[in-house]
Amino acid sequence: MSKLKAILVDDEVHCLETLEWQLENYCPDVEMIEMFRSPTECIAFLENNEIDILFLDIEMPMINGFELLKSLKAYDFELIFTTAYDEQVRQASEECGVSFLLKPIDKTELLDAVSKAHGEKTELRSRLKKLFHLVGNEL
Repeated sequence: MSKLKAILVDDEVHCLETLEWQLENYCPDVEMIEMFRSPTECIAFLENNEIDILFLDIEMPMINGFELLKSLKAYDFELIFTTAYDEQVRQASEECGVSFLLKPIDKTELLDAVSKAHGEKTELRSRLKKLFHLVGNEL
């Protein structure tokens, strides 16, 4: 099984560092290639690079996770939301088949989300459209 290339996006440094540590120690099949505190820098990176997994915080200043996704032209990766709250988004994410990790991130839930990312082949854009509709956003 080849390694999954992942990037992390979160405005909180300690959240990035904790998730990076968890991936390095619990998920040897994931290669963390970049971390971003700025959603706009992440968007520029994704326009020119291919990844397998995007770990994305929802609540960030300036541009939130949903706005970041809306700005992308392509979705050739699996998405795993990481956030400290928002039960409505969690329920909608599960219904749409988008992984959601509640901070602080539990090791078992992280392993399950990464395992699911290995097997997912369905089109992310259609799952995101359904998710955005359920939480009152449009893609």
